[in-house]
Amino acid sequence: MDVGHDTIDKDTGSKPVMPGTVLQQDWDAARGHHAQGLWSAWAKDLRHRTVSRGHFVAEEAPG
Repeated sequence: MDVGHDTIDKDTGSKPVMPGTVLQQDWDAARGHHAQGLWSAWAKDLRHRTVSRGHFVAEEAPG
């Protein structure tokens, strides 16, 4: 469902106006996946951080 909504937004030029944060696993970044580049093309007020946690960051490191 989210992908469908994102596609509609991108196709119509709709962009988020609120600040956003991308949390990316450090091992994913080390493998060359550039989440910041993907998101910054769409969301202009973006913060990017890498974290050394697993898939469920909120459970593993709620602080």
